[in-house]
Amino acid sequence: MLRTFSKVSHVGFSIDELRDLMRMVEGFGYKPLLKEARDFLWKSAGIPEAAIADEYPSRRDISVDYMEAMCGELYVDGNSIAVLSAEGGFFSEHDFESLTVSFMSIDDCEIHAKFTKFSEAVLECARRVLKKRDEELSSLQWADRSSHEEADEEGNDEEEQFGRAVLESAYVVGAQAIAKSKLQKLLIEISQAGFARARDLLSRRRSGGAYKDALVQFSEAGVVRTDQVIECKANGSPLCRIDNQSEAIPDSVLNLVCVGCNRSYRSENFTEGYALTELGKKLVVKSHWLTVWATDQLVTLGIPLDVIKWNVHDGSEEVDIILDYYGKKWIFELKDKEFGGGDAHALNYRQVRYQADKAIIFTTEKISADAKKIFSEVSKQRLDDDKSVFVFVEGIENFPAVMGREFSVAAYDVMKKRVTDVGGGVGFKLAPIIEAKYEAYIIKQAP
Repeated sequence: MLRTFSKVSHVGFSIDELRDLMRMVEGFGYKPLLKEARDFLWKSAGIPEAAIADEYPSRRDISVDYMEAMCGELYVDGNSIAVLSAEGGFFSEHDFESLTVSFMSIDDCEIHAKFTKFSEAVLECARRVLKKRDEELSSLQWADRSSHEEADEEGNDEEEQFGRAVLESAYVVGAQAIAKSKLQKLLIEISQAGFARARDLLSRRRSGGAYKDALVQFSEAGVVRTDQVIECKANGSPLCRIDNQSEAIPDSVLNLVCVGCNRSYRSENFTEGYALTELGKKLVVKSHWLTVWATDQLVTLGIPLDVIKWNVHDGSEEVDIILDYYGKKWIFELKDKEFGGGDAHALNYRQVRYQADKAIIFTTEKISADAKKIFSEVSKQRLDDDKSVFVFVEGIENFPAVMGREFSVAAYDVMKKRVTDVGGGVGFKLAPIIEAKYEAYIIKQAP
């Protein structure tokens, strides 16, 4: 998966201080791509080396767009690209008012460590530069730019509608067990009945072994509990139920006599049945397990938990998850059944309402042909260039791959824009570098 991280520090720099900072960053072993390319061109043009030495960046290397100024440098290491950029405006006290570090890499398990190492090196260099001013350095610290150039949040009803996602370990374990089994309807049946004997559950199903295994998984995950049931030998009717299998049945119960067959309970049949635990009930209601599972998968894909919001409204006609990341607003509609044409019209309305850049339809089953046709027609009518607003995820097993691809493309777009802005002042078109390094990976991920 292609990932991008960014941090920003809102502190002022002059062009000379930025030049000193970049020179110090080189001392930490980071090779400056733009400076070396610039030096090569100047040397090839016959410019004396003495005139080149401290020239980058100069004022003519500043990119100006809509009264905003930007200047920076690229550092390449294998599959990784790091960007150091400074930004400011014409009416700023300093040439630049903020410093940003960005980092991109492919399928790199050490990306966090590499990004931290780079950002800390830049921060140390910035401290050394600003120390020369003999100023207070308390403002010199990184804040998350959240890798996403945060999307604008309109004044809508999101604050009341959505709450921060919370992943508790017990809920995650339960949701993972439910997702893994692919037998969610078994839990719904137990939930509707309140309690179901094992014999009744398995007698109606051909693949009894699979259901037995699922019940064991649910029990181990704390989603269902196994209760003891005493049944009449004569007619099979339940006589008594003990809520916990591990509990010893007291003699006061075992000495009771069945009115149907005149035997003591001690002499009757002992079997087992299943009921949802409190955890299981909470996960089954409104298929909350699917929200927990999808959120856990998003975090595994690198999305920070604190940018993920859950719908906390009682109404059924709402999106389940919403997040702002990589400069886009993403909404998720989750279904543990087929997603139909009626669902498509409702989601199209909500996509417009929340001004979502991406609307993810995630179902454990299928998206109907009618729904796909509706989304196709809606996409054709869009006025902007992005026709891929609606993203289809059919089946639990496909969620990680589809969302990994979507986030990779978003990360790619963010970094491509950043290096384009940095290269504008230098006179280099840097977007082709990002394309050459990463576009083949993006294409390979395409369905």
